Amino acid sequence: MSSEHPERPQETKTGTGRHDIFTPDVSRAIRMARVLCITSMMTVHIWPGRTAITTADVPLALHWFYVLLIREFGLASVPLLSTVSGLLFYRSARSDKMSVLIASKLRTLLVPMVLWSALMLLMFVAKAMATQDRAFFSVSLMEWINRVFAITAPPINHPLAFLRDIFLCCLIGLAATRLERLLPWAGRVTILALAAVEVYADGMLLLRPQVLLFFCLGLCIAIMPPRSLVLPWGLVAAVVATDIAVQYSPFTVPPRWEDPANLLHRFAVALLMWRIAMSIAQRHGRLGTLLHRCEPLIFLVFCSHMLTISAMAVLFKGLGVQVTHAIYPLLFALQIPVIFAVASLLNTLGEAVAPRVLSVLTARR
Repeated sequence: MSSEHPERPQETKTGTGRHDIFTPDVSRAIRMARVLCITSMMTVHIWPGRTAITTADVPLALHWFYVLLIREFGLASVPLLSTVSGLLFYRSARSDKMSVLIASKLRTLLVPMVLWSALMLLMFVAKAMATQDRAFFSVSLMEWINRVFAITAPPINHPLAFLRDIFLCCLIGLAATRLERLLPWAGRVTILALAAVEVYADGMLLLRPQVLLFFCLGLCIAIMPPRSLVLPWGLVAAVVATDIAVQYSPFTVPPRWEDPANLLHRFAVALLMWRIAMSIAQRHGRLGTLLHRCEPLIFLVFCSHMLTISAMAVLFKGLGVQVTHAIYPLLFALQIPVIFAVASLLNTLGEAVAPRVLSVLTARR
């Protein structure tokens, strides 16, 4: 499905008389962005981890390839996912009852986090027992609780802390949208102020305070929709160029400006990823078709990828693989397809053997 104007999707009207930003191209771009973001995020977690990979003594070209993929696109995936979550949340908040919305977010966010973290905990317990790793068990009761429920720290399946943070963002966003109905602008001002405090205090409620800030960005875009979410390439290039100038400035950034500079960097790369997703969505080419086919599996991929990576880590360690070995770039590239293949296999087995269990694990309706 293509729009009449490739750079300006046709607008539709909502019941309130405002144009609807969720055009077919935007909806398709959101699906593309989810796949791109989660795939990019996985590069941050690929064995043996981003620090070991980006600091390894490897050829310069390979080093910068890792840096670009992991530090730039990998770490920028969460801001874009958070913004998209805020954008989509507002549409649900306008149509669903509060009790229905909260129950839905519990089922689609917290339940998968708890179940997949419990599965990973069982996997690590079995490994610790097999290797007689007593240190794994020598933790406090609160640490055991956090490993599954992420009350005050990330769960053992640590990427799923994002689901916990988004759930809290939804509760805050729900209060803000209700306040917005009573007093225009009050909800927006309140939630933006809270997001600023979260970032400044380095997280009082959220494990990753930037998540709320970008969630608020998506919420505000939905509340005050622009004419189009198809951003001009010139605007995106200007923001990215500004970020590059700040990041690679010959002058030392004062400590008080480090956090704003980091937020600018994440915003700039997230903006670039969104524009790439929109271009893929509009062109309807082979890459878009591939991403479209991956999208129904992407939540299962997200929830299960650390289990797959942990299993591959045992194999690679046993084989004595090092990041500096000539074969490692191949192993780096293969880990992503293996993660998708394992998720596809789990999906196929789940649909055949235990479809109800699979629906709970993947938050399907």
